[in-house]
Amino acid sequence: MKVAGIIAEYNPFHRGHAYQIEETRKKTGADVIVAVISGSFVQRGAPALFDAHARARLALLGGADLVFALPAANACQSAEFFARAGVKLLDGLGCVDVLSFGSECGDIRALEEVARILLDEPEDYRETLKIRLRAGEPFPAARQQALAAYLSREGENPQDAALLLSPNNILGVEYMKALRKLRSSMKPFTISRKGSGYHDTGLEDTFPSASAIRLALKENGGGFPAETERLFAGMPSPVGEAFADALNREGCLWEDDFSQILRWMLYSRSRQEMTSIRELSPELADRIGRLRNSFETVSQFTALLKTRELTYSRISRALFHLLLDIRQAPPISYARLLGFRREASGVLRAIKENGKIPLITGTANAALLLDEQAHRLLEEEITICHLYETIRCSRYHRSFRHEHTRQLTIL
Repeated sequence: MKVAGIIAEYNPFHRGHAYQIEETRKKTGADVIVAVISGSFVQRGAPALFDAHARARLALLGGADLVFALPAANACQSAEFFARAGVKLLDGLGCVDVLSFGSECGDIRALEEVARILLDEPEDYRETLKIRLRAGEPFPAARQQALAAYLSREGENPQDAALLLSPNNILGVEYMKALRKLRSSMKPFTISRKGSGYHDTGLEDTFPSASAIRLALKENGGGFPAETERLFAGMPSPVGEAFADALNREGCLWEDDFSQILRWMLYSRSRQEMTSIRELSPELADRIGRLRNSFETVSQFTALLKTRELTYSRISRALFHLLLDIRQAPPISYARLLGFRREASGVLRAIKENGKIPLITGTANAALLLDEQAHRLLEEEITICHLYETIRCSRYHRSFRHEHTRQLTIL
């Protein structure tokens, strides 16, 4: 049995995701697709539209066979740490043969070469990077320019550095770095991204981006936009129906739904406490202290804090790290299953037999399977899930659901 893994957010699941799953099966010969998805908070520093349980159901309806959760403290990180955690979780299952990911370039050789240089950090590249950073350039731009300069000096194609200008290529490079660093036996496989770009905001394309779908919902106050038909045309049929059900039954959350609690955090934490939070530097803590009286909403304050050196995403992650009390990226010490298809149950047996980390199918009795550190990390993740659930209940006047009562989705 051949197993392929995909690391994703599915925020929300759309036709492009279904295409990746289909192409992965077809081109790698995979019998089973295992997806690792962000929990209740996503990589860019924001709450997911729906919690991990609802999004796992969409993923299964869209073609995935098993879905695991990537804890918020690992998911809400820069591309490097997000990728490393996802790869480690898939590798820890002990049965995944292929890591499949989408990219704008679709060129595994180019991605692998860029990953090698960034991981090895040749002296010429490292010196140029330092010069760029000292000049005040943001790290992503400085890294891309240092790479282009290094490739030119080495007589290689400097255009390969342009890979770092596209978000899915960047993630692809980080996946390749993680595979090398972990010495994983998983083989990388990339599929050219189809349809709209990551940041495209229109629904006109047959394959609209998740950003476009979120924007259409947000502009309509979290309900169905006027172009509902186009919205659902961007999703496989069973996924669209389940998405509509989740929207009506649960509602979706946005970063500004956490504004009141974040405002309280900004005034209740000292500068010293703030600087112990991941990605919250002393400079950012000072800037927060100077500007916090101007706080209105999470999104407004994030934009206000933005500078040439501090990107919007970096600040957004830092603020949500503060909100969630994330001080470091914890080790991947368990694999929490969210749902599976019955025909793929044989893979669960393989994971139990060959996995390098414990398999958790329910949180209530997890202490029996985990050591003290792993159980503490799971309890911290459950606390984060409960914060998300509390805000959802408050906004939509729904009953609270404890994580210990959540059931696996089985199709």
